[in-house]
Amino acid sequence: MRAKFEKMIREAQIKITQAIQDIDGKATFQEDAWVRENGGGGMSRVLCDGNVFEKAGVNLSVVYGSMPQEALQAATERGVDRAKGYKPGERVPFFACGLSSVMHPKNPHCPTMHFNYRYFETDGGGEFQFCCCCIDQFITEWIVIDRCLCKFCNFQAYLSLPFNASLLLSLVVRWRYRYYPLLHQRGRHEAFPRHIQGGMR
Repeated sequence: MRAKFEKMIREAQIKITQAIQDIDGKATFQEDAWVRENGGGGMSRVLCDGNVFEKAGVNLSVVYGSMPQEALQAATERGVDRAKGYKPGERVPFFACGLSSVMHPKNPHCPTMHFNYRYFETDGGGEFQFCCCCIDQFITEWIVIDRCLCKFCNFQAYLSLPFNASLLLSLVVRWRYRYYPLLHQRGRHEAFPRHIQGGMR
């Protein structure tokens, strides 16, 4: 699984940066490769001062090593002992990789785009192996345009269809407003879910 996810995000970084360069038509991404001392590394790609984008970054990281048992416990759900089977003080091997991006258009009518695709797993030593995959993507609107919000959310709904869309969408709406309660969106929290529900009919 780790090999498949790493391959997917490496290919995604190339495709996304090429697509953004084509859209912008002026600026190009500058690369910066980095190495993690304790294992792994990554590639940062940043575009600045383009025709369309003021700044855009698409960053890849693939890291591995060992972590304290306490760190594993803090990163997982309460009441589940993911470090069971390890000796006291024994470190837990881990692997993590991810692709993250923030894109800031020059036009204030165009929202800022954010996304994070992450994979994490522990390996060996303990009684249980633990792995998880996380996807987080959203837009920040400077000037709110209802039809753009609706289009974005409907597309997210379309992508969610194979994975129990109604459950995922309810969680997306609930957590979006818990973690991103932007001041200019207050008073709109009830309208946003109705846009999604209407688009799903």
